[in-house]
Parts: sequence; C-alpha cells; structure tokens
Amino acid sequence: MPEQNTRTSEDARPREDARPREGDATANAFFHAVKLLLGWNVDILRFYGQRTVRYGELPLRLMACSNVSDLQKLQDDFLRQLTEEYQDEAARLSRIAGNVHQASSPARGEDYAAALNKAQADATRIIEEAKAQAERIVAAAEARADGTDAQPRVAKKRASGV
Repeated sequence: MPEQNTRTSEDARPREDARPREGDATANAFFHAVKLLLGWNVDILRFYGQRTVRYGELPLRLMACSNVSDLQKLQDDFLRQLTEEYQDEAARLSRIAGNVHQASSPARGEDYAAALNKAQADATRIIEEAKAQAERIVAAAEARADGTDAQPRVAKKRASGV
C-alpha cells in the first residue's frame, strides 16, 4: 500500500535543525540564499496584497466624491499614500538585500552598491508609473463626473510635464 502524503504548510518552513553544518560553506551559502529569497518574496507578496486592496478601494472612494475638490483631495491623498508605501517597501527590500551584503565578502561591495543603485532607480520608475496610473484613474473619474472624455485632459497633463 503506497504511503499517503501528510505534509502540511508547517513542513514547508525551514526547520532550525535543517541548517547546514558549520564547515559546509556551499550548503551555508545555499541556505542563506534560500532564506533571503523566501523573505524577499514574502515581503513582495505582502506589499502587492496591500497595494491591491488600496486600488480596490479607489473606485468606491471615487464614487463618494461629490465635487472636483473632493476628487483633487482624493488624488492628492492617494498619490501621497502610494509614494510613501513604495518608499517604505523599497527601504524594506534594501534592508533584506543588505543582509546579503553583510554575509558576502568585502570585494563584492561594489557589485552590491551598483545593484542597490539599480534597485533604487527601479523603485523610482515604479513609483512614477504608479503615479501616472493613478492620474489616469482620477482623470477618467473626473471626465465621467463632468460628462467629457478623459483623454484630452490626460494628454494636456503629459504635454505640460505635470
């Protein structure tokens, strides 16, 4: 009779006794790399879930606006919150990545600095894309409230660099 698989999600977590032996450098490096990747991915998933909830709440908040000033305040608040959350997430991920740097050799410090600069540039680009998306959402809501087409307003903002 075949043995039934009775593993649970508890079994998926690294156990303390699963750590490699002291002298096994390759196993230690692998263990720390897996631990880093798990921490990174868990944090990214938490962040994406949080942002998804925020985006899900936005249409309801838009519908509650009764005038253009309400829409403007909503846009300002949403963009402020979005920027803060992306900055906080970039800082958290930098700390996670910093743990790798501490465990690596000093000769790799320059590679780490370049990778960190690239990650910060990527985070800035993501924030800008999110701002643009939020502006499009608000512009579309304003257009529906005004009974006009949102595209000309968005095009004007982009042309003016705002």
